[in-house]
Amino acid sequence: MLTVIKKCFFGFALIAMVAACDMFGPNEQVIIKGNIDGADEVIVLKMDTNDIMSSDTLEIHNGFFRFKTKIEEPEFYVLEFASGMRIPLVAYPGDLITIDANASNPLGQYELEGNSSLKLLMKMNTYMMASFALVDSLDEVMTRVREENPNELMQVRQQLDMAYQRQVSKHRENLRQLLEDNTDDLAALFILPQRLGQRELVSIVDNYDLFKELLSNMEDEYPRCRHTIFFNSQLKRYERGMDLQKQRQSNAERLKEGNPIKDIEMAGADGNTYRLSDLKGKVVLLDFWAAWCGPCRRANPGVVDLYNRFNDRGFTVFSVSIDGLPNQKNAREEWLKAIDDDGLRWPYHVSEVNGWNSSVVTDFAIEGIPLTFLIDREGIIRGRNLHGKALEEAIESLL
Repeated sequence: MLTVIKKCFFGFALIAMVAACDMFGPNEQVIIKGNIDGADEVIVLKMDTNDIMSSDTLEIHNGFFRFKTKIEEPEFYVLEFASGMRIPLVAYPGDLITIDANASNPLGQYELEGNSSLKLLMKMNTYMMASFALVDSLDEVMTRVREENPNELMQVRQQLDMAYQRQVSKHRENLRQLLEDNTDDLAALFILPQRLGQRELVSIVDNYDLFKELLSNMEDEYPRCRHTIFFNSQLKRYERGMDLQKQRQSNAERLKEGNPIKDIEMAGADGNTYRLSDLKGKVVLLDFWAAWCGPCRRANPGVVDLYNRFNDRGFTVFSVSIDGLPNQKNAREEWLKAIDDDGLRWPYHVSEVNGWNSSVVTDFAIEGIPLTFLIDREGIIRGRNLHGKALEEAIESLL
């Protein structure tokens, strides 16, 4: 069944910034006036980081309401009506904003006057309502076919899914064009958090340069605005993620067979510090594992067998634990118990007990465990994730 969960028209991922000021100038007053059909009251929500900063409920008298406040920096508001209709607003200090709306249903029509950003928000809203309307019609078709022609359900579902995908693509392209045309408008920040159901419409990944330009313009124009500050943190988090990904890709290139293995220096289970490079002259199986990792634990008997058979010929194991997940009540104790329970008798057991935040996760481009590297006596990688007979033969050839 084609199902799309209808979210509110706009997500508000906006962070709080403490602003202290005791006096307001005459240009800091904002007035919002509305001529509203189909509603008796309106809730004015001042939006902040994924939440509501304040809420005012106003009665609508003879189809009219008036809201007055004072602000130092641009602020985002949502007008919410009993029908479920939500109207997002951007208010700048000194604004007079007027709304004409039919609030009798969630997709009611409305008009805004007051600043150029409001027109941009209305365009976004128009695109969202078009997508919602299509989803409604597709769901109605599915319901009718299910009841009247169930034998055709699969064929119709495929056709409707294709129609939905076309609408998503159109919606995404419309929003991207709005972003490209409005990187000097604070309201363009609303583009990033929009979703159609669970589907992201315009991502930082695909539009980084445009969002970077938007941030640059907002920092020039509204450096103290809480929403500029939050958007800056979003881009920085993305950039850190990209830097980390690039580092992992670079590390993965260095971990190819025939390259020297990167050194590891880390505290051991016995409290001593161990270095992988101290094992030069031995054939080493570098084994990344964890007490919580089922496949790792099932592989351990085979590793123990190899150690017992080849240790006296110059083979050993250097085990690095990725224990330390948030759901481990006492990760260190679990790690030590697993060493004992599985009979891992070699002395080289190290861990930061920091889970996926361990330094080796990035250094060795670890995306899953168990992960092993077979290293020759000179510290050169000779195999990765070898198992069974292939691993045994590779060890034999290096001894």
